[in-house]
Amino acid sequence: MQPDPVSGMHCWHQAVRVEKAQASDRYGDVFVDTAKSREVYAEWLKLAKPGPVDGLRRPLWLNRPLHPDPSAYRS
Repeated sequence: MQPDPVSGMHCWHQAVRVEKAQASDRYGDVFVDTAKSREVYAEWLKLAKPGPVDGLRRPLWLNRPLHPDPSAYRS
């Protein structure tokens, strides 16, 4: 998963390739190229806005249908 560069939410931005099972494959076998995943993550990180300041978990500007009082975002 990579954070969306605008909202910061976790999103799946990777292509997936599915192949027919080979004779040597076992049930549940999965191959993940973690180096490639890290490269994609680094690219998205360059596009992402900086994290919220003052210890907030979510930025106050994030579009929400209901907006709690800003004090609700602070611990």
